[in-house]
Amino acid sequence: MLKALKWAEDLMVTHIIFKSDCKIAIEKIKSLTIADTMIGAITLECRKILVQNPNFTVEFMKTQANSVGQEGHRLC
Repeated sequence: MLKALKWAEDLMVTHIIFKSDCKIAIEKIKSLTIADTMIGAITLECRKILVQNPNFTVEFMKTQANSVGQEGHRLC
């Protein structure tokens, strides 16, 4: 997520919605608490970019299962 945020900022994109299927990452970025770990430092950097770019949004997007892959194992 951090790389995507930096990339969009470098390209001077003004409105963008970042979607991720990693619920924990999105929760940490949106959380008010900061962990004193490497992950905490990364999420803090993400938050700084989001504050500097108010038209950037991060959202959780649930991944849908691959129905073709699931059907394939039933044929065996």
